[in-house]
Amino acid sequence: MDLRETVALLRRVARCSCLSLNAPLLVSSEAPQSVSSIELREYHAGGQRSPHYDEVVVLVDGHDGLASIGLTANQAWIGRRPSAVGDRAIWQATRAGHDALVARCSCGEEGCQALVAHIRLDGATVIWESFRNGSDARSDEAPIEHPGFAFDRVEYEAALRGEMPLSSWEPISRIAEQLVHAAARELDLTEQGYRFAGCQHHGDTTVSASVVVGTRGDAGYGSATAWYEIAKGERADAVADRIVADIADGSILRHPALARRPWKSRN
Repeated sequence: MDLRETVALLRRVARCSCLSLNAPLLVSSEAPQSVSSIELREYHAGGQRSPHYDEVVVLVDGHDGLASIGLTANQAWIGRRPSAVGDRAIWQATRAGHDALVARCSCGEEGCQALVAHIRLDGATVIWESFRNGSDARSDEAPIEHPGFAFDRVEYEAALRGEMPLSSWEPISRIAEQLVHAAARELDLTEQGYRFAGCQHHGDTTVSASVVVGTRGDAGYGSATAWYEIAKGERADAVADRIVADIADGSILRHPALARRPWKSRN
């Protein structure tokens, strides 16, 4: 019996036995209802954004499982830096349990906002629960309502060691983000009256692009952010082409999923 067959068997046994960043959120007492698969995939951004935006992406049931936990639609967590995670011992589960940083702010800084989870071992199952938003694991502020995750212990420990076979997951949103950054920075947007501010992936299915409209002191000075959904099967270069085209011709300001934020000028 190979590893995947062993994991599948243990899962069946386990099943039988078993934003605003400052917004006030409540902890859910609901326990995870089923056992999920887990994979820890390293993503290297490349180019000028690496290694600051390199990530260890936590894939839960084949998808980025942490990106939107406790956040509003215009925000996202990104995975921790591989250098910060090291041998991943910080995520090792014990019966006593402990708190650990599992994702970081999309700005890329490890010391900024962070997604914290309580990790504990419950028999043959590893539980991630009691999620909260904090700059480090010593803070109990900003709890997040989420049922948590349950993982099979054998698969979980194999994932920590990097011994699980890779799934079919592809970092489409992340690659699209990098392509937009590379192309949009070369655009002359003088006639459009704005400048490119940045691009951000939000999990596996959404990418946002932002521009700064006007100049300091103008009445309409501020940012505008549009969100682009990735169609099933859509390639990263096709996603990037759509976004860059909208930035180049001004369509981004007419995008149906657009949010504007005025900025106050400082005297």
